[in-house]
Amino acid sequence: MLSVLLPQCLVKLCYHNPRLGSEPLQIGRRPMYQCILVGTDGSQTAELAVQHAINLAALSKAELHIASVATDLISTVAVGATGLASGVDFDPEREIGHSNQVVEAAAAAAREKGVNTRTHAVTGDVVDALCHLAANLKADLLVVGNRGMQGLQRFVWSSVPDSVSHRAPCSVLIVDTRSMP
Repeated sequence: MLSVLLPQCLVKLCYHNPRLGSEPLQIGRRPMYQCILVGTDGSQTAELAVQHAINLAALSKAELHIASVATDLISTVAVGATGLASGVDFDPEREIGHSNQVVEAAAAAAREKGVNTRTHAVTGDVVDALCHLAANLKADLLVVGNRGMQGLQRFVWSSVPDSVSHRAPCSVLIVDTRSMP
């Protein structure tokens, strides 16, 4: 029995495949996933999405790209203009430094499981950055959590998972993180 954290339908697919063993998940003769991109902000809910991506990459022997998007000045000013984040002290170096820490911590967990991993700390709009990176990498799958910004910010910025699902150049896995605090 597989003891991995994956969506139920995929677990059943893997569990009933007697040839799975050490072979990667496949569609026909091609590995199911060769390049997986996961977005994270370092939160507990994003960590669940990262764990899903790590497990999928390990099962399919895919290369895993872990991305964190730091807020840029334009996004900070736009949020401040709505009164949601007035008085925000924007420090681009701090933002990118935090993104680097986030992706390196996630990459360490992936490498412990033997997953070939690369990291990306970028700035800008989260949806634009993730979709652009997915296109440049020719990713087969983009993984995000289903919870991100809450409250009024969600109405201003829309939902990252929803926007990514409509704009991504590849398949999208939205991980259910509602069980997280």
